[in-house]
Amino acid sequence: MAQTAAAPLAPDSQESDVVYFLEQVNAKHLILFEGFESPGLEAAFERYAATGKAVLHRATIRDGGKPGMFDYTQTGERKLDENWVPSLRGLNLLQNPASGIGLLLGTSGTTSKPKVVPILQSSLVQNGYIIASTLGLLESDTCYSIMPLFHIGGISASILCSITAGCSICCDNQAYNPESMIDAIAISNPRPTWYSAVPTIHNATVSHIRYMANNSEKLKSYGVQEDGTWTNGHSLRMIRSGAAALLQTDAINLSTTYGGIPVIPTYSMSEQMPISQPPVGKIDMLTDKPGSVGVPVATSLAVVDSSTLKPLPFGEAGEIAISGQTVISNYSNNQDADRKAFFELTLPLHRSCVAARGRFFLTGDVGALDKEGFLTLRGRNKELIKKGGEQISPFAIEEILLLHPWIEITLCFAVPSQIYGEETGAAMVLSPIAPTGVTTDEVVKEMRGLLQKNDVSPFKWPTKWKIVQSDDLPKTKTKKYIRVGEHSFI
Repeated sequence: MAQTAAAPLAPDSQESDVVYFLEQVNAKHLILFEGFESPGLEAAFERYAATGKAVLHRATIRDGGKPGMFDYTQTGERKLDENWVPSLRGLNLLQNPASGIGLLLGTSGTTSKPKVVPILQSSLVQNGYIIASTLGLLESDTCYSIMPLFHIGGISASILCSITAGCSICCDNQAYNPESMIDAIAISNPRPTWYSAVPTIHNATVSHIRYMANNSEKLKSYGVQEDGTWTNGHSLRMIRSGAAALLQTDAINLSTTYGGIPVIPTYSMSEQMPISQPPVGKIDMLTDKPGSVGVPVATSLAVVDSSTLKPLPFGEAGEIAISGQTVISNYSNNQDADRKAFFELTLPLHRSCVAARGRFFLTGDVGALDKEGFLTLRGRNKELIKKGGEQISPFAIEEILLLHPWIEITLCFAVPSQIYGEETGAAMVLSPIAPTGVTTDEVVKEMRGLLQKNDVSPFKWPTKWKIVQSDDLPKTKTKKYIRVGEHSFI
């Protein structure tokens, strides 16, 4: 309700990124709380305040159990802007209208300078309602909020949708780790009935449950069976997956681990949450529409040729473009990013595609629509491996490699090639059941046999293979794998 916008930042942000963010949003007041450890953020605040562009305040959380209350321990002085003073005489001074900015988010910036996404109050409310209604949330539900609250997935797909439906919410006071998440699911009071997370979190938790099932008395006391399934002892009735594509193999493992509960695959991004989810009441996505992330639920959606921006026929892969009231209309102070992201769809449409005329936003994701309007993701446009004249989806290769019991995690990406420009590289994390002392050559032989068995063209096979540890794989602050740029482990 205050005449402000929330602008959450990751605790481990780099100083230069924070300063850039503050400049983009034209911050006027900065608040640092006592006991909060974030060297990069604190240094950035002090550096930015020293320029005179903003006032730095220090504060402490107020005791008494009332959330959100705090006291200033040190504060700067600044006169009111004379141009703003007349508004003091107006009504509803402390009300941010529906058309006002309610949230400012920084993109990950893994391939370029981070962009600032301004989201309107009306969009936050509408999107929270859309997520709640399409998921079928009930007042009796309890959400386990595990996604970070500087990320749209934590803000909208855990908190705001739960508030909209009148759900309870339980939050961790520490960063994700699989053991604490399992504890929260098993012994929170009330116990969670659902949660939303990215594939990395799903997969790490499933791996922990499966590999510790025989050796952990605590897991056994929670009801985890020796085969790694957890049918009784938790109250989860569904799991929402978003932010990145959940491979079909991983989705099946996730559902099976928790006793066959529905896994709801979705698609969204900071610029629009949500973009697609399964239709209301359609919970059997894994067998009926394998690999799909549902249908557009808050936007008009077109799959277009990245070069011509012409809509493509059903079944043909191209760049996903979206349009609608809740899609952002621009980035903050970044006209160059706006020129690259937005375009007017004016070409004549034909019966074999779905789209609407008007201003569209290019998501940078590659996907295809089937004739029933269900969307399937094929990866990020920048992640596609461009070998010769052919584009290779890293997800398509990863999904095959994960079928092998020796492989726990795999990441495919482009590596330089003198002949083709780019070829496929693969980093693999071995599972605990892989033979002790197995060599890279032995693993590669198994992988090539698996690719051949699944009719993958040898032209698409990885030519560079590496066995790595899980911590070696590059991830964003929100635990999404990074498939572009140089990789230190190759």
